[in-house]
Amino acid sequence: MNMNSHFLFIGTNSQVLESYRRDLADFFASESIRVAPSDAEITSLESLSALFIDVEQLSELNNHSSLLKKWNELSKTSTMSSMEVPVIVISKVDGAEIVTLDPRFRVLKKPLQPGELLHAAKNVIIHQDYVSQAIQSERLAGIRMVLRGISHELGNIVLRVAGKADLAMMGDDVTSIHRQVEGIVEASQKASTLVKNLQSFAKAKPHLSSGKISKAIEEALKRVDSSVQKQKILIQKKLSFEKTEPDFQFDLTSMTQAFFNLLENSILAMPEGGLLTIEISDSVASSPAAKKTQGLSIRIKDSGVGMTPDILKRAFDFAYSSRKEQASGLGLPIARELIRSHGGTLDLKSDPGHGTEISIWLPA
Repeated sequence: MNMNSHFLFIGTNSQVLESYRRDLADFFASESIRVAPSDAEITSLESLSALFIDVEQLSELNNHSSLLKKWNELSKTSTMSSMEVPVIVISKVDGAEIVTLDPRFRVLKKPLQPGELLHAAKNVIIHQDYVSQAIQSERLAGIRMVLRGISHELGNIVLRVAGKADLAMMGDDVTSIHRQVEGIVEASQKASTLVKNLQSFAKAKPHLSSGKISKAIEEALKRVDSSVQKQKILIQKKLSFEKTEPDFQFDLTSMTQAFFNLLENSILAMPEGGLLTIEISDSVASSPAAKKTQGLSIRIKDSGVGMTPDILKRAFDFAYSSRKEQASGLGLPIARELIRSHGGTLDLKSDPGHGTEISIWLPA
C-alpha cells in the first residue's frame, strides 16, 4: 500500500479538523495529512490522494452550493482531471442527497464510527494502487509492442544493407554494383524514416511557429517524390479557401512527419500506380458544448487496395502492419498522435479494392 499518500481536509473548525488528522496520523505520516480553512487558496490537487470536505462547516444543511463552488474553484486551478482526486464529503445529511448534487462525491455521515475515516482513506489508496499498477502494466505492454516493431524493422534494414553490401563486393561490373548500392540507399532511407518518427513522437511538446499547413504537406511530398515517380502515381491537389489559406500555429517538423507517414501509407497501397488526391479547405467544427470552431479540413484519398474491416479496426495499433516487409506499423499511430498534439483529429475510411480516405481536422 502507498504510504506516501497525501490528504487534505477543508473546513472552518480547527479542532474538528485536528481530530480528523489524528484519526489518520497513526497509519499515515503526519506530513501527509494537511488541514485548511474553507477560504484557503489551494493551488493544485495534483499531489492529493483524496480531498475531505466537512460540508457542515461550509454551508447550511439545506444549502450545499458552497461545496460545489469550492470544488469548482479547486478543479479550475488543477491541471489534473477533477475525476482523478476522490472527494469525500463529511456530513450529517443523507449521503444520497449530496451524491445527487455531484456523483463524484463520496459521503461519510456524521457522527463517524470508530475507524470509519481511516477505512475510507485506506480504500482510496488500495484503489489508486490498483489503478496505478494496471496503468503501468498497460504502458509496459505498449512499450514492448513498439519495441518489437522497431527491432523487427531495424533487423530487416540491417539484413538488407548487409546482403546488398556483400553482393556489391562480389559484383564484377558497374551496373550490378550500382544496383546493390541503390538497395543500400533505400534501406538507409527507411532507417531514417524510422528515426524521424521516433524523434517526432518523443518530443515533449510541439515547437509552435506561425505558417501555412500546405508547407508541411509540400515538404512531405518532396520526401515521397521518388516513390511517386517510380510507381507512376498521379498527385492531384485541391485548395478551397474563402479568401486565402490561413496561418496556423504548428510544429513544422512534426506535421511534415505526420503527413509523410500518411502519404507513404497511401503510396504503399498503390504498388501498381494510381491517383492520390489531397484537398485542403476552410472548415467549421462544432464541439459538444455547441461552440463552433474555425479550422482546416484536409483529405488525403488514394485509389489503392483499401483495408478490410479487420485491418481498419487495428490501423492505429502501434507496431501493427498488414504489410510486414514494407512497414513497421508505426506510421499511422504516430501520425495520429502528432495531429492530436496540435488539437486536431484524424479519421480513416476504407473499402477493399476502392482505396482509403484520411480525414484530418485542425483548429485555427
